[in-house]
Amino acid sequence: MAQADPRVPQSCHHHQAESLCNPFYITSSKLIRQLLTKYGNDPNYRVKSKKSKFYDYSLEDLKKREKEIL
Repeated sequence: MAQADPRVPQSCHHHQAESLCNPFYITSSKLIRQLLTKYGNDPNYRVKSKKSKFYDYSLEDLKKREKEIL
């Protein structure tokens, strides 16, 4: 019987929270904080990643969303 490759993530169905299973999972509040820290000096910045749930949010939108989360 072949051993599983330790570099390949195994399926993880027994955890309720995705963050416990996926080392690349990032919480919304942490992502918002990172974006505000990185682009906080650019008043014209908008989230450009179409894969992001915050696509096309401005910094003001992100600040509002952060307050809603916390």
